[in-house]
Amino acid sequence: MTSAQIATLLIAIPTRILESLLALRANAAAIVRIWTIALEKRQLLWELINRQLRAAYAGRGMGILWQYFHPLFVVLVYLLIFGFVIGGRIGGMEDLPGSYPSYILAGLVPWLITQNAMMQATGALTSNSNLVKQVIFPIELLPLASTAVSLLTYAPAFAIVLFHSVFLSTGFTPTLLALPLLLALHFGLALGLSFMLSSVTVFVRDVRELISLFSVVAVYLLPIIYLPAWMPKVLKPIIYLNPFSYLIWAYQDVLFFGEFRHPFAWAVLFLMALTAIALGARIFAKLKPYYGNAL
Repeated sequence: MTSAQIATLLIAIPTRILESLLALRANAAAIVRIWTIALEKRQLLWELINRQLRAAYAGRGMGILWQYFHPLFVVLVYLLIFGFVIGGRIGGMEDLPGSYPSYILAGLVPWLITQNAMMQATGALTSNSNLVKQVIFPIELLPLASTAVSLLTYAPAFAIVLFHSVFLSTGFTPTLLALPLLLALHFGLALGLSFMLSSVTVFVRDVRELISLFSVVAVYLLPIIYLPAWMPKVLKPIIYLNPFSYLIWAYQDVLFFGEFRHPFAWAVLFLMALTAIALGARIFAKLKPYYGNAL
């Protein structure tokens, strides 16, 4: 391939992506289609969610409780190491209106939910090949179920964050009224990523390993255990270029700062959620005819 062809390709790729983003009618139709399927097949969707919650730890003594114990344990380990051990030895705490552990909790649990959703998505289709190959089965429910399971798994951990915020940190603030909207945007973003990742993983099985590697380092590339002001100037662009930072800032506004310190983050998150659902649904539908052969 010549340098001219490479240059043409580099220009064509972002152009096609931009065209897809601006295809408002196609994006709206994709979102409506997924919403319609979820409503029409809601009973089947609930059965899939219930099966996924119970199947992973079937036969264990604690059964489904392991689904909730693992996230709680991970959160407690992070909180112990960064919130109390390291947090007690670093400076800059005057920049925080509340306690350092509270700051960590407000961003850590939302990120772990997102991370879990992406990991679950990579197996949404590949681990249900028998269902995918059934012509009449609405396979769009599989990413929907995996996303719902990811959020439900972290429900107890999130309840602890909410309790800590209201009763031990900032108290009840008006920003908490925006929590339902934030949860909806978070679910939309996670769902869009699930559609994308589940469809691509059918053809590129290495996606799961790439997501696993990204998850290991991502917590250090997000404003979870530090404020952006604490970062060296040369490294600050990494935080702002990371799209997940805007999700974390929105949660910190609601659960830690008690005020909308990052209004731009909310606008970005809203656009990210809508774009993720639309593109994810369109990619999923476009590749759907080829899933059976690939599996």
